[in-house]
Amino acid sequence: MRETGCVYLSFLGGGCTLLSDAIRRVTAVHWTEMVEHYRLVQVEVEALGPLTVGIDAHGGSIYRDVRDNARARLPEILDGLAEARQN
Repeated sequence: MRETGCVYLSFLGGGCTLLSDAIRRVTAVHWTEMVEHYRLVQVEVEALGPLTVGIDAHGGSIYRDVRDNARARLPEILDGLAEARQN
């Protein structure tokens, strides 16, 4: 993302209807040799949202941040579970 100056937008899970309603037109289709659900499709949208920037153009990633936070908290969580089992 940093190399190309783009962002990865994360959309509401199960929000396909909202996404479909926002699409105005398909502007390009790439990887046409792939089956349809693996193709890269560029679309023009209007009033699409809410969206979350999952990976930004500066190298930030909420996915990496959540993973790292979970790993850092894992010992505390496991200790809490072990303590709860003893009670």
